[in-house]
Amino acid sequence: MRPFGHFHSAGVPGRHELFDGETNYPFLLKRIDAAGYKGYFGLEYMPLRESRESLVATRDYLAGRK
Repeated sequence: MRPFGHFHSAGVPGRHELFDGETNYPFLLKRIDAAGYKGYFGLEYMPLRESRESLVATRDYLAGRK
């Protein structure tokens, strides 16, 4: 049994794009991965950009490509 069902994310402050906030999500994802977590990482934010553009930019940011 996993101790966490999923991780939940949003930009801080304002709950907008993750890459415009104060939290270093690429760093956190590396640490979560190093801990062996294999579950879900959820996005729940209110994009300020067009939806597709926001999701592509968020994917690239989380993968360390931004």
